[in-house]
Amino acid sequence: MGRGQRKPKTMNDRRWRIVMSRSAQKSVKKMPKTLLRRIDTWITDIHSGTSPLSGDVKKLNHQASSYRKRIGNYRIFFEIMYSEVVVYIIDVKRRTK
Repeated sequence: MGRGQRKPKTMNDRRWRIVMSRSAQKSVKKMPKTLLRRIDTWITDIHSGTSPLSGDVKKLNHQASSYRKRIGNYRIFFEIMYSEVVVYIIDVKRRTK
């Protein structure tokens, strides 16, 4: 590491890179503006170093690094690639009854 830089010690010290799948991008385009602002706030917080697991996030059972985030009636499905410091947003779906 260069002078003045420190090695990240915890997940919160990292600067996460956000990658969205094509299906997630399509879903986001159809959302109401109020939810878009909430999702944008969450993504901005992650990008600035906040843990992607903060808030209403639950681990999905079928894969080791898959999670879902609840925002209103929508669910954001994402994976965390710790070695690459990437949050990969797989899909955004509306929860129905």
